[in-house]
Amino acid sequence: MNRVRWSVGIGLLMVLLLAFVGGCDKKETAAPETKPDAQAQPADQPAQQGKTEEVAFDEDAKPKTFAGSHILIAYQGAMRANPSVTRTKEEAKKLADELAAQVSKAPATLPDVAKQKSDCPSAPQGGDLGTWMSGMMIPEFQAALEKMEIGAVSPTPVETQFGFHIIRRNTPTPTEEVMAEHIIVMHKDTIRPQEGVTRTKEEAQARAKEAADKAKAAPDTFGEVAKAYSDDPGRNLPAWTTGTGHMPKEVDAAVLGMKVGDVSDPIETPFGYFVLRRIELPPKFAGSHILIQYKGATRAPETITRTKEEALALAKDLRAKAVADPSTFAALARQHSEEPSASQNGGYLGAWMKGSMVPVFDEAIEKLKIGEIGEPVESPYGFHVILRQDPDAPPPAAPAPEPVPGQQP
Repeated sequence: MNRVRWSVGIGLLMVLLLAFVGGCDKKETAAPETKPDAQAQPADQPAQQGKTEEVAFDEDAKPKTFAGSHILIAYQGAMRANPSVTRTKEEAKKLADELAAQVSKAPATLPDVAKQKSDCPSAPQGGDLGTWMSGMMIPEFQAALEKMEIGAVSPTPVETQFGFHIIRRNTPTPTEEVMAEHIIVMHKDTIRPQEGVTRTKEEAQARAKEAADKAKAAPDTFGEVAKAYSDDPGRNLPAWTTGTGHMPKEVDAAVLGMKVGDVSDPIETPFGYFVLRRIELPPKFAGSHILIQYKGATRAPETITRTKEEALALAKDLRAKAVADPSTFAALARQHSEEPSASQNGGYLGAWMKGSMVPVFDEAIEKLKIGEIGEPVESPYGFHVILRQDPDAPPPAAPAPEPVPGQQP
């Protein structure tokens, strides 16, 4: 789980990333939602906490990572086929069959063939799609890849709505949680360049090198250099896990080779040239909470009529019960918390980086030990009873379904 506060600029980068993968094989997805406060429900809520009093953990809940390259042979009428593609579906299938027979005998040749023949935006990168988590690719593509050994090429083309694919399974990029500041310099041939970008690739490369040289000479001025050179108004990338497909593979590879404080040389990607400065990750927290609201609290529904004093008294009472028997925390949250999702997830918020929650929430949980339940803390949303949990532990297992009356268990 990777909870982060998205900057204004990262929205632009996510649009570019989704445009790229959408033209190949990855599912249409939206950028993760911001979690602006402790009441907001995370977009990537993990498996929900169980109904049993003992907290169970699901080891299989952790997504697997995959990597691959491909050659896409599109046809007229296929989804997102370039207007220049005029071949029929039958012609595309015939060409794909020929290329599959050729490349499956010599998997190392796939990048060169992809550069010459593929209709995917990944063609200039030799068809390399990088690394992604399970569930990100469209089912037909993912199912075919999972049956293959690393290094193997599909002997027959795989058909999807985009056309026919010759797939090679690659070794995934190592996973590590990282964070960096960035400068991105686009050119007119990048994927969806910003309006008004007319510079050539050579001009973009020279501009990125100039920015990198200035940032290396005085790393503490990276922010000022970014303002002067970057085509993305955001400076900080949100924390991400390498090898999960959230950032271009070239960026993943570069940041893994950097120490905190290092500034990179220009990194060529399909979206332009990146210059990175690796920065230290903020502290990571995980926890559950019980939210008790009062009349007039932010986002409190009209059905909430209790006073602030009554809300505090109820929060203290629930905290006392949870401290007496911590295994009941989830059950108490499901029964009493006024966070909309608590009835299902037992108040579990998952893991997040410091700075993602409202400050008073982060400050409160930072003072607790893992497993400790704190005194009620007031935020604009009401009073929170917080249980600090281990951010590196697997997410709680999903609850057992409610029995249906009359049915055998």
